[in-house]
Amino acid sequence: MATRQRKRSFLRHLVIPVMSILVVSYFGYHAVTGDLGMRAREQIEADIARLTAERNGVIAERMALEKRVALLRAQSIDPDLLDERARAQLNMVNPDDIVIFRSSLHKPLAATAGL
Repeated sequence: MATRQRKRSFLRHLVIPVMSILVVSYFGYHAVTGDLGMRAREQIEADIARLTAERNGVIAERMALEKRVALLRAQSIDPDLLDERARAQLNMVNPDDIVIFRSSLHKPLAATAGL
């Protein structure tokens, strides 16, 4: 009875290293480009900077509005601001004021003054 010896293939020694390289490559790719990867982190940091700047702008605008509202409170009303708002609401002017008519192509004065 004859036995046949099989010659071992050299590819058998490459299976584990190739599989290891594939697994490391998969996780490495997703570490860079995945939802929580390095590129996403850069985007999140850019969004944080943009939103922080926007928040600071909104805070400054709110402070300006609060200051303006404080001038209209009954306890300490500013006569100039009261006069300005009354003229804007009533669409009237003083006889001593100089009125400049603007063409309809330009924005109205109230829109440019932030009212």
